Amino acid sequence: MKKGLRLAVLALALLGAVSATAQENNTTIELQARISENIATPSNDALSGLNADYLNLAVSGSINDKLSVSWRQRFNKAITAENPLRATDMLYIAYQPDANWSFTFGQQTLSIGGWEYDSAPINIYFASEFWNNIACYQIGAKTAYTTDKGNNTFLLQVNRSPFDTPATNLLGYDLMWYGNFGPYSAAHSINIYEYRPNQYIYYLALGNRLTFGDITLELDAMCRTTGESEIFDSVSVMGGLKWKTGDKLNLLLRATYDNNQSTIQPFDSMVFAGTELTQIGGGVEYFPFNSRDLRLHAIWSAVSGTNSNPDGVLTDGAGMLKVGATWYLKIK
Repeated sequence: MKKGLRLAVLALALLGAVSATAQENNTTIELQARISENIATPSNDALSGLNADYLNLAVSGSINDKLSVSWRQRFNKAITAENPLRATDMLYIAYQPDANWSFTFGQQTLSIGGWEYDSAPINIYFASEFWNNIACYQIGAKTAYTTDKGNNTFLLQVNRSPFDTPATNLLGYDLMWYGNFGPYSAAHSINIYEYRPNQYIYYLALGNRLTFGDITLELDAMCRTTGESEIFDSVSVMGGLKWKTGDKLNLLLRATYDNNQSTIQPFDSMVFAGTELTQIGGGVEYFPFNSRDLRLHAIWSAVSGTNSNPDGVLTDGAGMLKVGATWYLKIK
């Protein structure tokens, strides 16, 4: 209770300070929140009840015409002495000398392919075991090049590994491509991460999106290996459909599949060896006003299979109904 009160007071103080600064430049400040009534099956008091899924403060602005900064902080997630940035999604400075090149340094998202991974967490109602376990916000440096037509962007990133701990200094390397060609959009990557000193795991992640009018289809595929096992021994596949049935209503369908059948992959802490999980679900989003700043949702999902991770998020036979609202409040 006291910790929550201190966080609330800190948030208000930060908001007041940043708001005063925002009046003098083009800083944008936004409060983001999602609250859901969760109904778990089988009945589980720890997972059921009214829950603040997300409570974020997002701030972005420009220092000049080439330098910009971004910060997004979660206030429903605790920080620790070992990891003071645990509740900080993004805290970086970006330099863009021209329309093609940009350079970013600070706490930012690892450049991993796939549209499930690429989506803002506040827009994800249920996700793969991989998505739930990846420590995707890390300190690093990124270089991006966008072609003159603007339909291709190539990223090269060096950062802390998602397997890093306070006692280690593990690094990761990302090479990513975003492409847009009419109805088709790509988010593909090759990633190399140290999981132990001088020992590496390799990701190949392919994100594919097709948009036809009001219907969007997504299909992501990922495989993970150290080179000691078959490349398809550890995989995740995620797909979804969104149908905008007018200005106010979206119909959603999603499915995820995680499988790690290798017997020599103790390194893959995102999806443990021996895991095979399937998750399906869907629901509706409703926008009661013309603005997209308030969104109501009712989403159901169910899981089947085996999770070898004793602390894993997805469990066999688990179901969840989430009913709630998401809202965005722009201060400036």
